Amino acid sequence: MTKLALFLLLHLAAASATHLRLLHRVFHPLLPHQSYLERATLHVSNDDLSVHPVSSLRDDVLHFSQLLNTPGVDTSDALYQVALQHPDDKSDAQWDISSVKACHLGQATAQILLLHSSSHEQVPFTFDYFVSPISRDGSCVSSKKLKNSNDQSRLTEYATRAFADNIQRLNISLVVQHPAFAPSPELRTPPPLSRDGEVVQPAPEKSFLQKYWMYIAAVMIALLMTGGPEEEQPRRPAQQ
Repeated sequence: MTKLALFLLLHLAAASATHLRLLHRVFHPLLPHQSYLERATLHVSNDDLSVHPVSSLRDDVLHFSQLLNTPGVDTSDALYQVALQHPDDKSDAQWDISSVKACHLGQATAQILLLHSSSHEQVPFTFDYFVSPISRDGSCVSSKKLKNSNDQSRLTEYATRAFADNIQRLNISLVVQHPAFAPSPELRTPPPLSRDGEVVQPAPEKSFLQKYWMYIAAVMIALLMTGGPEEEQPRRPAQQ
């Protein structure tokens, strides 16, 4: 293979690959507005699907935990948001966003990135972000035992800080899901219509006699023509 052909193949492979940005932040309506920070780069191509986190990922999540330690603000229901930026997005209003409760981050041992893609395009049109495990009812661990809202806010802060310490070691699973279509319904054949647009009524079903009268009549005629059995003649007495 010549160098020119090899260069063209590499150029075509690079052109077919798509790089998407993953961004993240913590959100709470009582906190000052926080801009998204870059979390990772998502590499999508025909033969490769990988995510490459930024080097400052741990420091950024530690910064989020400090934001949650805001005096006088109950951040127990704060959200950790992950956004997906497409190459053609003109503003952050077009980004796809997936959120988890920040208090769930401290117990997370795995991350799942569910990418929704059409069957004819490799670039995902939206996504979902999950952490695992979480409680069945979705409540924060130990939050039911804490009556003080300040203690609950501290729990969210601690969970985010623990997430920062473990995020470099946490595995992130990339799952691609294509849309599934429901089976087509089995429709009945429409009834025939007359010229006036009315439904043609089916002919009433015949009774047993109406169906088989000819066979019954043939049997009766045959019995009448054959007649009954011959009568026995009386025996004469023997002469002595």
